[in-house]
Amino acid sequence: MNIFYRILDDVSKNYNIYFIIMSATLPNLNDYTNKDFASELIQNHREYFNHDVFKRNDFVFVVGTFDITSLMKYFQEKIITIHQEENKFLIVVNTIKSSIEIFKQLNYSQLNQKFKIFLLNSYVSGKDRNNIIKYIKNSQNDKIILVSTQSIEAGVDLDFDIGLRDKATLDSIEQVAGRINRECNLSKNKVSKLYIFDLNNESRIYRNDLRFKLLSDINIDEQKDILNNKRFEFYYKKYFDKVKNIFSSAKRCDYIIELEKLNFDKIHTDLNIIEKRWSIRLIFDFINRNTFEDKILCFFDKYAIKVVKDLLALKKEKSGFEFKPYLKVIDKIIDKNSICIDFFDSSSKDKFLDFIKDKGHFISEISPDTVIIHLGFKEKYIKQYVIDGIEYNYLDLSDLMNDFKNHSKSI
Repeated sequence: MNIFYRILDDVSKNYNIYFIIMSATLPNLNDYTNKDFASELIQNHREYFNHDVFKRNDFVFVVGTFDITSLMKYFQEKIITIHQEENKFLIVVNTIKSSIEIFKQLNYSQLNQKFKIFLLNSYVSGKDRNNIIKYIKNSQNDKIILVSTQSIEAGVDLDFDIGLRDKATLDSIEQVAGRINRECNLSKNKVSKLYIFDLNNESRIYRNDLRFKLLSDINIDEQKDILNNKRFEFYYKKYFDKVKNIFSSAKRCDYIIELEKLNFDKIHTDLNIIEKRWSIRLIFDFINRNTFEDKILCFFDKYAIKVVKDLLALKKEKSGFEFKPYLKVIDKIIDKNSICIDFFDSSSKDKFLDFIKDKGHFISEISPDTVIIHLGFKEKYIKQYVIDGIEYNYLDLSDLMNDFKNHSKSI
């Protein structure tokens, strides 16, 4: 962090740039440096945090560890019963697989008769994501349950009455809290609840995050105090003290020297700033003409476009300046017909590509990270559900990964 703020300081001075950094859980930036260089834009911010307007949520830490079945039982028998007058419920878990399984169980339950149940994760297309957000935002009296991953934490302007959040770092929990009673409905004079639970210890995805490791040193009452009173400076002070112990001043100076040499690989390798992933982008060789407006339909007719493969061939063929406006159309169509699958090691990615080829889904390779696949893959692994006549799609990761694992074992 010291390196990051050193960059901001140098760029600000040398290029006369002002940086404004905002966050719901922003620490005191000067705690990370050896000098005061950041100014607080809001004086006495504690006065605002403690105002009654912001007393909109109460955090409830649920004792014990759940599996999905017991969590759904707890949700139906306790949460729904206690809050039966509320309309909108949000469930946030740490993995895509769990979000899908919870979504399925809810749809198989009696709640499906009373609630409209949506799924939101990174394997939901941008088009469906926008439709889901639009539907929930415009809904007034519908009973709704949204099952999501961390996808809900940033850039989503939705307001729920009650929330459930799988165990995570406190700032991540606070981000979800920003979607509970978001509009501070003072007319009801209500304080909403955000329940914190532990699902099969899936919070282990944060195991390398020092902010999460700190929770073992902060008891539940202190965690509730940090969240209820927005005392994140206490949380980050503990974090920074830990960082100081791990990285000595001399070590931090070494990183700054490497930074000045533009040796970013050295810094990234040592600090593990971003966990590296390997991805495959799957492009479905299919175009649903019903989803496009008339001007794009004319584009299809003009160039005799039938499938996505035709689009890519056309894009490769046309390189003149006059064709530039069409590139946006092509990219828009391809985005609507593609999905990215992430892997944590390159060997799994290579095995997955072999799996696609062996199962007959593969058509051609655009690059080492992008392939065109048959519609058969979509028909098998992309599932649909319909709410009020609108179709929503999601990748059934559980089915896909089970088939992938079985294929890998058979090799």
